[in-house]
Amino acid sequence: MTNSTVKLQRIKDSNIGIATLLAFAMIPMSGFATDIYIPSLPGMTTALGISNSQAQLTLSLFLISYGLSQLFIGGLLDSFGRYRISLVDMKEEIRRERAVELQGEGQRMDDLKRWHIAHIELTKPLLGVRWAGTEFAAKYPKAPALTADGDVLADPVSERKFTEKNYLWLDKVILVIDDVKTYNTGKFEWLLHPGGDARKTGMDISIQNNNAAVLVRPLFPETLIQTGYNHDFPEKMKLVARTAPQAKDLTRTETYFSIQYPEEVRQTKFVTTIILKDSVNDNNIPQIERITAANYLGLRIRQSGKVTNVYLNLLADGRKMHLNSCNNMGGWDTDAYLLAFTWAENKDTGKPEDLQDLFVGYGSYVRKEQRVVYESLSKLSGIVSYGKSNIAAHFSGQPYARIGIFSAREPDAFSLNGKKTAINYQPSLFTFLLKEQ
Repeated sequence: MTNSTVKLQRIKDSNIGIATLLAFAMIPMSGFATDIYIPSLPGMTTALGISNSQAQLTLSLFLISYGLSQLFIGGLLDSFGRYRISLVDMKEEIRRERAVELQGEGQRMDDLKRWHIAHIELTKPLLGVRWAGTEFAAKYPKAPALTADGDVLADPVSERKFTEKNYLWLDKVILVIDDVKTYNTGKFEWLLHPGGDARKTGMDISIQNNNAAVLVRPLFPETLIQTGYNHDFPEKMKLVARTAPQAKDLTRTETYFSIQYPEEVRQTKFVTTIILKDSVNDNNIPQIERITAANYLGLRIRQSGKVTNVYLNLLADGRKMHLNSCNNMGGWDTDAYLLAFTWAENKDTGKPEDLQDLFVGYGSYVRKEQRVVYESLSKLSGIVSYGKSNIAAHFSGQPYARIGIFSAREPDAFSLNGKKTAINYQPSLFTFLLKEQ
């Protein structure tokens, strides 16, 4: 028994038996007293010279005082006689029971929110595999940062940074991905502070500041209406202009935009594109096509002679993890949260051998028609760029993870995170080691 569980204990272990007998003996005392008292009421009226109603009133007063005394005696017993358990300990006991009894409990993100333990769990260092005394220590003499127990210190608290959004930059298109979730069903809105002159043009919000210009285009969960009135397209996003004091100067006001999703939901995704323009009059705008499916969202982007397919895995966003995040998105089997493939427009075949760039966001494998395109025993994030004879890759994640990448032929040179790296090439696949970063 810890100090947090048992605050005060007055009864010695040697007296527990006697205390238990006394407690059980006192349980029938209140009933026994009323059983003696009630038959004595007629005799009390004669002996005391009072009416029947006055005699019955004494019993009522006894029961009222007995009930009110529990408000004080119960608290005194908790302080001086019984174990006093704090609300924190009670919540911990309930949490432990729910994790055992109810299916679906124990999911990482839901538990952090439900039990309000994010400030405890997320301030701890993120640990990797056990290093000390294992084959890793024997095989790799240079050990990464370790804890006192010999575990890999994968993410120290001092270096941890939390980002509110996920960004994917594809040439002139920047994807902004917001995962939003709440306990209660309601309507979500996405706020935009333009920082320049802004106006709606079709499905875009055009923003101009001197010679710089961008287009902001909501894509998911819905788009803005192309033209017409909001009441004619109730399923589309609604754009509302608002005025509020500026953050840096409260004496001045600014106009910002609220992009509102009309449906009431508990969880959704806001996927918004920021399209960069080379000049204010630049009309060479990338073509963006939405792709929707039951378990993933997708985009097809055509720009600068290239085609990029982007897939967002709805089974790997925190609601389901591990094996449950395995999905088939556009013919690609993966457990990754986010995927992007780029081909030349004249080689838009969808085949791995024609890839120009491959992006994997927090995934351990990618396959196409049973062919391995990327594999690792750890979920990593990275990008692979295929040149004519060279291949360059940038990966982050668990140190000393072995990674496999598809290649139709052995590259003349391979660089990992800017450094030339040795590879082991097999037909259609080469492997390398992600060393300490």
